[in-house]
Amino acid sequence: MLNGSKDQSTTPKDELTQYLDSGPLSFWKENQHRFPALAAMARDTLLVLATRAGVERLFNTARDICYYRRGRLNATTIQELIMFRCTSKFDAEEDEAIYLKEFLSENEIEARMEVKEDPD
Repeated sequence: MLNGSKDQSTTPKDELTQYLDSGPLSFWKENQHRFPALAAMARDTLLVLATRAGVERLFNTARDICYYRRGRLNATTIQELIMFRCTSKFDAEEDEAIYLKEFLSENEIEARMEVKEDPD
């Protein structure tokens, strides 16, 4: 089933077992040419960095929004405020990148990024 043609010697259960045993990264690496659209979606999904930093940042944002004086905020309002803050930050970073590319040379951009990465 996964290979596009039904092989009588392999049952769907065997195919599923083979898929699960191979691991998703190796499966999509081997089959990216057979399923290009699905492989692109899998790449986007599977290449998310495994780190807690993003989650911790999200909880910090939620903490800033939901401090004790705002105890009556509706759950939908909280969600919308968190999404607004996250997208606003992304938009600001995107605007900065456009500015950098438009007005600064490659060396100036690299120097600015090094300063931004090194807080000391």
